[in-house]
Amino acid sequence: MKLEIWGNKEAGFSAHGEYEPKIDQPLEPCPFCGSHDLEVSNSHTPSYSVECLCCEAEKCGAYHYGKKCKTERKAELEHRKAFTSAIQEWNKRV
Repeated sequence: MKLEIWGNKEAGFSAHGEYEPKIDQPLEPCPFCGSHDLEVSNSHTPSYSVECLCCEAEKCGAYHYGKKCKTERKAELEHRKAFTSAIQEWNKRV
């Protein structure tokens, strides 16, 4: 996961994570169309989803952190948990 973090203590920290195919857990093909053209995305919050770019099927991760992250380390930890959760949820679909 390539993670970019920004922010400050007053406003809180946010981040954006990007999937790295040769580093991150592999994504299973889309259960609906079989495509491998997939994207892990977020809206700069510790909540991620996996989307098929072919048929637009989407699965959100089970982990969501609803508070502002007050430190860079907390933002990193929460984003990594949410990112991993999205991949795990996608991969266990039938």
